[in-house]
Amino acid sequence: MMKLKSSIRDYEVHFEHDAGFLASLAARPQRCFAIDQNVWRLYSDTLLAGIDPADVFLLQAEEERKSLDTVLELYNFLLTRSARRNITLISIGGGITQDVTGFVASTLYRGINWIFVPTTLLAQADSCIGSKTSLNYLHFKNTIGTFYPPSDVFIYIPFLNTLEDPYFMSGLGEIVKLAIIGGEKAAEEMIELLPGALQRSQ
Repeated sequence: MMKLKSSIRDYEVHFEHDAGFLASLAARPQRCFAIDQNVWRLYSDTLLAGIDPADVFLLQAEEERKSLDTVLELYNFLLTRSARRNITLISIGGGITQDVTGFVASTLYRGINWIFVPTTLLAQADSCIGSKTSLNYLHFKNTIGTFYPPSDVFIYIPFLNTLEDPYFMSGLGEIVKLAIIGGEKAAEEMIELLPGALQRSQ
């Protein structure tokens, strides 16, 4: 577990080796889920089987859905389920899911608790660290947003087993870039680990 400091609030990143944490999240009181619909399609009968479909807002992970219209849909989903200030919004998906749910969490009731479970390599390696949320408006990209970190991030590597190759390579490219920026030691470690990473074995 890694503790991160933020001017808004501190938060924790958990590295999970057992899928049991998902059942624990599903059993939490006063919670709803926003889940990438592709992740739900792949895992609703297995890893996510403990989550009641009635508590799930399904989100298309497409750039055009990173919009105020989607935010309003999620507001409506939560409020029609009598969401109050003490609700926890649990987000499961990649960067687009993170942007939409993070924005909703930061603005509903002037801020509700939220938890992020990243399922793409790019989200696990990069975007889950930090507190930025971004939405598109008309044809302007990432023009609306807030800074609002989740209370907890849960990283579970087996989600990457079903990640399509282009998205996996995009995330791996970001990791390589960060390793190069990180200096000689980080770059050397990346070179050593890269063959296994390409095979998704580590």
